[in-house]
Amino acid sequence: KQSVTSIVNIQLAKFRAEWCKVPITSTEDGVSPIILRYSDVLLMYAEAALYLNENITEGKEYFNMVRRRAFGLPINSVSAIDKELTLDNIKQERAFEFCGENIRKYDLIRWGELKKKIDEAKENIRNLRDSTGNYINIPREIYYKTDTFASDEFHITFYGLKRNETEDKTVTEPSKGWIKKSWVNSVSNGEQLLNDTWINYLYHGDPDKRQLLPIMSIIINKSQGKLKNDYGYNN
Repeated sequence: KQSVTSIVNIQLAKFRAEWCKVPITSTEDGVSPIILRYSDVLLMYAEAALYLNENITEGKEYFNMVRRRAFGLPINSVSAIDKELTLDNIKQERAFEFCGENIRKYDLIRWGELKKKIDEAKENIRNLRDSTGNYINIPREIYYKTDTFASDEFHITFYGLKRNETEDKTVTEPSKGWIKKSWVNSVSNGEQLLNDTWINYLYHGDPDKRQLLPIMSIIINKSQGKLKNDYGYNN
């Protein structure tokens, strides 16, 4: 069941088992590990076409097929949500399409933007914590109430996750079961969770210099001098 947690413990439940149809005759759960998604193939083609300056028309169409499907539109029909084929548009689309699928890091490495984007994320978190920059009107508390239906389904209604939702529901609607929870200012043992120490854990050293894990020493020792570690790792 869903529950309300602190801001540093939010988890993305993109592929949830309870959203799948339960197999009638099988003991499998119906959730297969993702190796490569078709939308990834289409976006890789579009990016390659852009770099090579070849097959631009096809690349643009494949790029927009992914966008149309995301908006619930017929994938083979030109739509008002179509965009031009540019590298910035591809970067943004891949961020949306593969959110939570653990491939963004490798996209950023390919574009030479890993450290840049992590630094941007660190700055955004500080702005969120301090109500500055783009987060100046983000509510500091959230309100939630739960409902359990006859089918044993469990539902949480939230208020305060959108900008300018600052009404105190425990005061304006006291009989509806709203619970108030500090969100941005969450604390543990008297210390704010979004502190600089936690934010700086996003990376150690320079992530643009060490983007891959080192080769294990046992493999190097058995390679007869053919393998070694780069990026300053010890061999």
